[in-house]
Amino acid sequence: MISTLKNIIKGSPYRGLKKEDIVLASFPKTGNTFTRFVLANFIAIKERAGEEVNFYNLGNLLPEFGKDDLRLDWQQKVLPRVVKTHEAHRNDFDEAERFLYVMRDPRDTMISYFKYLQANKKVQFSGDIDAFMRDPKYGLEVYLDHIASWKSKANWVFRYEDLMSKPYPLFAQFLNDLGCEFEPEELEEAISRSQPDRMRKVESAQGRPAQDKNFKEGYVFVRNASTEQWKDFYSAEQLQFFKEKCGETLGEFKYTL
Repeated sequence: MISTLKNIIKGSPYRGLKKEDIVLASFPKTGNTFTRFVLANFIAIKERAGEEVNFYNLGNLLPEFGKDDLRLDWQQKVLPRVVKTHEAHRNDFDEAERFLYVMRDPRDTMISYFKYLQANKKVQFSGDIDAFMRDPKYGLEVYLDHIASWKSKANWVFRYEDLMSKPYPLFAQFLNDLGCEFEPEELEEAISRSQPDRMRKVESAQGRPAQDKNFKEGYVFVRNASTEQWKDFYSAEQLQFFKEKCGETLGEFKYTL
């Protein structure tokens, strides 16, 4: 009975999202985790005596839509509740009124997502990268549809490449827009604690929930966080495929062709 009730709650269209919440949306492997760690570390520094943020307490500070119980009251004062999702936009999300979208160059996204699914025990993809790019369930068209579903809704758009190279202005503007009070060194420390090398150390020392159950041995979730890896990865024919399929999107978000 309890299990059935949990499934009903989890599967319902409205799962506790509130109008004052901010939905943090992204396609997988595009910078959502880094963004969550920065905001979670910001909360920890401001309100929780600087406690360490890891993959086990991250959901308590920045919950996930459809996974964490959003009916619980939000206890933090420094920041409105930011709720993660990898789903494309649908009307359910409009229970909230503000949206932050994180995106990444589709060419790099396909590489990282491909490698992620290769290591995933539950959703393995058996084809090569060429097949993956064209796959109707995971490939490029799915990501482009995801972008299209969110871009007109987003109050803020963070590019992964900017998060890696100049994160401070992005987060400072975001916090200022929300009316959050902070000292520059507090945000700088939150960003420093969330750098990929720091996250890798946290992952190595403490692991991630269900890591062994869901992923092959040796898989590291926080990879090298590189940009423009596509330049040395794809063939000329594959790059032409991207140009034809997403040249307009690349140009719109100021990516080089």
